[in-house]
Amino acid sequence: ETANLDPPMNLRVQPTAEGYLVTWEPPIDNKDTVKSYTVRWFRDPAERLYGRAETSDTFYL
Repeated sequence: ETANLDPPMNLRVQPTAEGYLVTWEPPIDNKDTVKSYTVRWFRDPAERLYGRAETSDTFYL
């Protein structure tokens, strides 16, 4: 059974020399049940999926 999880909180995107640093805080409820996060980025304006990564950290570069 899959738990209903709240989304991560305080999502931030900061430009860096290597690209973008994405950081967030775990959801308040059920944060101990989160095993990994999926980060997706899109190309606008078509909103076409451009990339995807999975991480167990609360950041992705």
